[in-house]
Amino acid sequence: MTDQTTPAGGADTKRCPICAEQVKAAALICRYCGHDFRTDVAGAPPGGGPTPVAGSSPAQQAAAPWQAPAAGQAPGWGQWGTAPGVQTAGSLPGPSNVPGTGYPVAPSHTTNGYAIASMVLGILWVWWLGSVLALVFGYVAKGQIDRSNGMESGRGMAIAGIILGWVGIGVLVVAIIGLAVGRSHGSGY
Repeated sequence: MTDQTTPAGGADTKRCPICAEQVKAAALICRYCGHDFRTDVAGAPPGGGPTPVAGSSPAQQAAAPWQAPAAGQAPGWGQWGTAPGVQTAGSLPGPSNVPGTGYPVAPSHTTNGYAIASMVLGILWVWWLGSVLALVFGYVAKGQIDRSNGMESGRGMAIAGIILGWVGIGVLVVAIIGLAVGRSHGSGY
């Protein structure tokens, strides 16, 4: 079987000969069924292990893991059934989002813990100790997020914590100046 570029999908897509799904023209492996376009072989089953054949012992499965079921035998897990007029092409993995099954898994994005702590401490200033910690955690979080190449999120929370930390420090400075001026005017001058 050969790759087929279809006008409906555009010049940048092709149809998988196994599952008939549209994939990018540059794809080497179909993301839906695991078909390898380089060798025209269907993908491995989920988990990468051998496909059990119905009615066979583990020793037989190890010897011929990709063997089709015998005539009159029901297909085992991962085997295609033989419907009338349908040509089979070996095993076909089912859809899965489990790492190691042959399907690409989108990287998980986590929120930086220092960014969360920075924003929370900026809001709960805790007699200005929280403002100082919000600044420290905010700058640490911002640096970690920038170095994570998009794997961590929370930059906005880190910036919010930095801003709230500086606002808290500003209020502390104004309060200290107000107390100093108030004491100097209240002493009898």
